Amino acid sequence: MISRKWVIISMEQFRKTLIKRNIYIAIVALAAAIVYFALFLTMGHGDVSAYVVNHHGAVYFHTGVFVMLEAFLIGMVVRNLYVLKSNKRLQALYIKENDERNAMIKQKTGAAFLPICAVGLGVAAIVAYYLNHTVFWTLLAVMYFMAAVKAILLWYYKRKF
Repeated sequence: MISRKWVIISMEQFRKTLIKRNIYIAIVALAAAIVYFALFLTMGHGDVSAYVVNHHGAVYFHTGVFVMLEAFLIGMVVRNLYVLKSNKRLQALYIKENDERNAMIKQKTGAAFLPICAVGLGVAAIVAYYLNHTVFWTLLAVMYFMAAVKAILLWYYKRKF
């Protein structure tokens, strides 16, 4: 009886956590959109079309990063809203997020470190585009390589454990 009460309290706390998480994600998505459009409008000091023509590669890269970030954030919000509609799905997500096996796999694959490196390399790649195209493509290749290594390690450890 006590354990059932604990699960109910934990599910209500987890529900509140998901609602807060959705609010934070929505704020980040809105802030990213505001920053992207503010930067896009200030590029080229008002002459956006000339800037796009001269720096089309950077504009495409920035736009791609922005679109992928927004799609990822919106996908997370939609998933969380879908989970919040059902106690069964809420419990399944709670178990998935708090599973020791998944925590160990994340620890073995360095899951906490990869996003930090990816953001750092992404910012460096954006800056490098304006300075040296070779460095830009090298940093982009490193980002792809890191993602591939991460995917292989995840696949390996999920099969092993």
